[in-house]
Amino acid sequence: EVNNTDVYTSWKDGNWVVTGQTMDELAITMERRYNVKVIFKDDELKDYHFSGTFRQETLEQILNILKLTAPLNYKIEEGVVTLGVDNVLKEKYANALRAGK
Repeated sequence: EVNNTDVYTSWKDGNWVVTGQTMDELAITMERRYNVKVIFKDDELKDYHFSGTFRQETLEQILNILKLTAPLNYKIEEGVVTLGVDNVLKEKYANALRAGK
């Protein structure tokens, strides 16, 4: 039984619905959708989870959106996207979480 058909049909409108997917899973979709190869410099990024809807964004726009919630840095070069941990962002996010307690 399928409860949320948007996940499976949104592509035809240029949208991409993400529901609790890992960065590793998103990378597979990015490779297909944008005809690129995604390489992880840091395996810890593969386990970050994301949910949301992208509406006709470019690859760079999507990566910038993901960067808002994960300590991600990226480089796009000749059809290859290299993803790594941004240690400065990682520390900022950790400090924000500690301050929120």
